[in-house]
Amino acid sequence: MLTRRLQERVPSAQFTDRALLPGHVLTFDKLAPKSNSGKCGIIENKRGIESVCGVIFDITEEELPLLDKVEGVGNGYARTSVRTYAFDRDEYVDATTYIPTLRQPGIKPFCWYKALVIAGLEEHKFTDEYINRVREIETISDPDAERAKRHWRMVYDANEELIKREMYSPVEHFVL
Repeated sequence: MLTRRLQERVPSAQFTDRALLPGHVLTFDKLAPKSNSGKCGIIENKRGIESVCGVIFDITEEELPLLDKVEGVGNGYARTSVRTYAFDRDEYVDATTYIPTLRQPGIKPFCWYKALVIAGLEEHKFTDEYINRVREIETISDPDAERAKRHWRMVYDANEELIKREMYSPVEHFVL
């Protein structure tokens, strides 16, 4: 969801709209086997009372296989089509997303991973209510210090960018 992170992986990615996927719920129980940590997943909510907030990006057809590889198609995720509501266009659109095929209920994401998700939500100006729901997700520390350092740097850079654009006040999000 964080534009900069996606563009580092898939350079053609261009933000087009914020989206709402009704009848689904955001989870962090997609198993990342190499790190034994949780990643984001979108699963259908049979009761249909929740929705997942997300972002729509345009990506070239040539880079779609690259995104599939980065996202882990065939290795824990599957690419699927969804009908989602585009906020800024005020209309329903067809989009592609990735759903988990390898889930482990109870697994937790790394702290930096959740922070990247929150940075993406803040970048795209989602509601405090939705962001706070993500903040409540329990996390674990990453035992790989170098990987953690690399990803925390992305979080820091994203927050610095938001501060420069006057979209974010670190005082509002300071917790003791």
